[in-house]
Amino acid sequence: MTVALTGRCAFRFWLAGATVSTLGDSLGFFALSWVAAGHGPGVASLVLTVESVPLCLLILVGGAVADRFGIRAVMIGCDAFMVAVTALFALGALVAVPVWSLVAVALLSGIAAALRRPAALVFPRMFATGDELSRTMATTTLCQQLAQTAGPSVGGVLLAAGGLALTAGVDATSFLLVLVVLLAVRPPLEPPASEPGTSIGRALAAGLAAARRTPGA
Repeated sequence: MTVALTGRCAFRFWLAGATVSTLGDSLGFFALSWVAAGHGPGVASLVLTVESVPLCLLILVGGAVADRFGIRAVMIGCDAFMVAVTALFALGALVAVPVWSLVAVALLSGIAAALRRPAALVFPRMFATGDELSRTMATTTLCQQLAQTAGPSVGGVLLAAGGLALTAGVDATSFLLVLVVLLAVRPPLEPPASEPGTSIGRALAAGLAAARRTPGA
């Protein structure tokens, strides 16, 4: 079931959830990095690397998956996955935070972010056209940047107040919030998913071929 929201109202509803989710991402990444640094520079480097590598390797796959299954569906799937990951991590952090759990969460977060990012970049464009689109994108960018900037400060406060368990719990809540928003709102310009017979590998190859043909790509 979807909420009957249209026009700017639907966009504002989504933007509020997306901004909170970005704040959760930022504070979660800060907390994970901070705790990893406490185990030494080697662990900190490993955590940062395993989260960053999927963004380089899988982001094109994320675009092909979004074309195949639908932009909104991919975002919902990735956010539901991260609700489970961060919630389990928060519960585990109440007992202990072994190094392997930091690496696992970083890796899973990186994979989900890589698959989700192409869809997330397109999603706000499905709320407006023409002059309204430029205002929509500018507002989205501003809110996202503010949330990313505030994340480390909020993460530091949460770490001091309740440790990694509290921080991961807040991160999980932010994923849950944007998941509820995505389930409730359908943007007016949402394109249909591709035909069921479309191969993701074939779509990925077509995208790479188009990039090679595009000047400056």
